[in-house]
This record gives sequence, C-alpha cells and structure tokens, in this order.
Amino acid sequence: MASSVKILRQFFTDVIFTMFNHCDEIIFNKYDLNRSKWQMPRTGVVRIGLFLSLFLQYNLKNMFKKFGLSPNNAILFNNNILTEYENADLIIHMTMDAYSEKAGILAMIDKSIEILLCALIEKPIVMFAQSIGPFHSWPYTSLAKLTLNKTSLILLRESTSHENLLRLQINTPIHVTACPAFLFKPVSKERVKEILLTEQVQFDHIRVPLIGISLNSDMGQVTLQKNNAFKLFILFVGRLLRFSFPDNIFHFLYRIVPFDKKMNKDRQQQIVELVNNLAERLGGTIILVPHDYLVAALHDDKLYTMQVFSQIECKENFRLIRGSYSAEEVKGIIGQCDMFIGEKLHACIAAMSQYIPTIGIAYSSKFLGVFRQLGQEEYLCSELSKEQIITRMEQAWINKKNIHNSLKIRMNEIRQLVLLNGKLTKQIIECD
Repeated sequence: MASSVKILRQFFTDVIFTMFNHCDEIIFNKYDLNRSKWQMPRTGVVRIGLFLSLFLQYNLKNMFKKFGLSPNNAILFNNNILTEYENADLIIHMTMDAYSEKAGILAMIDKSIEILLCALIEKPIVMFAQSIGPFHSWPYTSLAKLTLNKTSLILLRESTSHENLLRLQINTPIHVTACPAFLFKPVSKERVKEILLTEQVQFDHIRVPLIGISLNSDMGQVTLQKNNAFKLFILFVGRLLRFSFPDNIFHFLYRIVPFDKKMNKDRQQQIVELVNNLAERLGGTIILVPHDYLVAALHDDKLYTMQVFSQIECKENFRLIRGSYSAEEVKGIIGQCDMFIGEKLHACIAAMSQYIPTIGIAYSSKFLGVFRQLGQEEYLCSELSKEQIITRMEQAWINKKNIHNSLKIRMNEIRQLVLLNGKLTKQIIECD
C-alpha cells in the first residue's frame, strides 16, 4: 500500500487521499493520508450488511429527488459513509490478490459489493496494480464479470491475471503494468548495519553465502491436499468463522479449536529439514527474516518464524531477525543477502529488485506472473520440496552473476511499468 501511495503522489500532487480501511496511525502520518470519518468494519458479514444498506439508502435518496422531495434533511440519509463516496472524484481499489476464487465466495461478495456501490454512484473506479483471479466455477465467474465490467480501468501487476481476465471477456480497459513494491526504497546501509549489529549478524563471524529466508505463516492452509475432504472442511469452517466474527472473538475460537495447527506443525518440520540441508550443501549462513508484522493478526510471520527457529537444534550457522522493523528496514535487511528464498511475494520482490538471486515458493499463480516478468520463472518452486528448492538454489548460486546482471537490466523496464500505473490512473481523472 505504501509503495502504491508513493507512485500516485508523483502524478497527483495537489490531492487528498482518504483511506477507508483500517490502518496503523504511523502509516497515516508517514504518507499524509486523510483518515475517513468512518472506519470500515473489520467483520466481513458486517461490511456486506453495511454496503447493502448503503445501496438501499442511495436508491431511496434518488427516489425522493424524482418526486421533488429534498432528502438532505431526512435523518435516514444523513450518512457520512455515503457522503464520502459521493464527494470522491476517484475510487482507487487495492484488494491485491484478495479478489479471487481462492478467497471464497463471501470475500468475493465483500469486495464486489463496494465496487458495485461506487458504480451505482457513478464514480470512476480503478483497480490499481492488482493480481486478480483465477475464477473457475460459475458463481465466481459471473460475479467477477459483473463487477469488473463496472470499473473504469484495471491495472494488473503481472500477466497471469491478464490471462484470467481474458477468459472472462471483460470490456473494461486492461493494462499489464508492474507491482509498485519494486520501486519501494530500503533504508540506508548505515541503518541496516545498526540493525544487523543489534541482531548479532556480524559478517566477520558468519559463513558465506548469506541466505535469507522469509516464511509465510499462512502456508499451512494454502498447501492443503485437494483430495483430503476433512482438511478442506476444516479450512472452510475456519474461513467462515473468520469472516463472520470480529477478530477478538475469532482469535478466542481459534485457540479452542485448532483449525490448522497440525498442518502448520508439519510444515515447520519440513522447513527445519530444508534449512539444515541448505546450510550443509551450500556451506553458508541462513538468516530468517520475518516479512509481515501483524500484531492483531491470526497468522503472524514473526511468531511463526520464531517457532521454526526454536526447532533448529544446531543454531551455529543460523540467525533470526527478532526485532520488529518497518517495511523499508526489512527490505534493507533482505538487500544484504547473497541469495534469497521467499514464501511471500513482496519479500521476493524486495530481493529481486535489489538484483539478488531469488527462489520463490509459489502458493498462487501471481508468483509465476511476477517471476516471468523478470525472466526468473526457472527459479520458482511449486511446493515446499526440499529436493526441488536445493536444486534451484544450487543452479542460482552457479548463475548468480548472470542473474544479477539480468535483473539489473529488467528492472529498467519494470520501473517504467510501475510508473505507468500512476500515468494511466491520472488519465481517468483527466478524461472524466
């Protein structure tokens, strides 16, 4: 989100950006964002109910006007939420990869209903630098086609999403650009040195290469076996409860009912075996770098990474980043690595944008699109396979100079594609 705001500010210099979603106060202050007079409800079913009521209010308001009545003084229409949408010149939607069949039908309805409300109010809507889809079954394809055809512009950060939308026959203008995170700048090298000194990662006392790893705490759910009906049922129930209850209630339920704890435990053991093998085969130091710090979230990468680290018996050639750092600081830490393995797409982007040979463990088609954009698809793994990852790592280490030079050349093209997001978005306002 931060990188997207920075790109937009290059093209919209004298505007007010109002954020509807929940966000840390630091983000509002740092990027000069205006806080909405209302906060988007965190609970999915409440959001759906809210937008349905806004649909009703807007239609009733127009009905009043048709009969020559003034709705402005009616208590029923004294709604700050509707007013903020009506006063906006442009709606920029940043659902990223949450708009897909994988997210589930309730999440799809949640995202669609807000877009359809904005279309009803006749506001231009830009789907900004996103990964969308895939959609396979009828309810998802129909809802996606209805919703996306109501938008003004669709900007996709990778080509696999474009393939998904071509199958839907969307009429809205579509452009393949690049993820704004590629241009997100890390902190200074001096600040990175301070962090690494605090974290006791001293280059004079570690073996090279330095291999960074960023784990995805949610991968226990992502990698469910499709033929295991019981696990799929557990996942469905977990998602339903997570969508239907406020965070604090759901977290309480999660502690009582272990929806995916067994699956995460199995994955942690796989990861421990993998990192031990990597340290032996490449003779380097493994540094575990949590990428997302979500204090109130169910899946916290920092906590998950600490759990994995605690299971490593011989820690001599391993380091763990224990502190909580900003996105710029995390990217700076990743930039010190000789090689990188990522289960998080933005962690992989942080590495590749700094020309670091990167192995991606793909849980979504968006990985293929981004890696293909950089000519690095041969270093993508479809699953957490020890043999596959080690093979890719050894190939990448042999070709590290070629990879570095290739990424450096590709990044010149990527920069232009990232800026195209802002340029095309501005054109929507100018043409409106």
